[in-house]
Amino acid sequence: MDGRPHVIGGRPVKTHDGKRGIVFDDAPEAEALHRWQRQQFLEIEHNIAKYWRESLKRIQIPRLDV
Repeated sequence: MDGRPHVIGGRPVKTHDGKRGIVFDDAPEAEALHRWQRQQFLEIEHNIAKYWRESLKRIQIPRLDV
């Protein structure tokens, strides 16, 4: 345990000068986060957000008088 994350799915690569390494592609969650930071949303993400907002409007939370 030295602070590095443990991830799966890397693919081995070799540079033109013979050095070897492993490349890890971004996880789908990371790709989505990068899109969202650029305000780019998939249609399904818009639909889910719309449904979620509509669902929140229907929730009745009892008021606590303290």
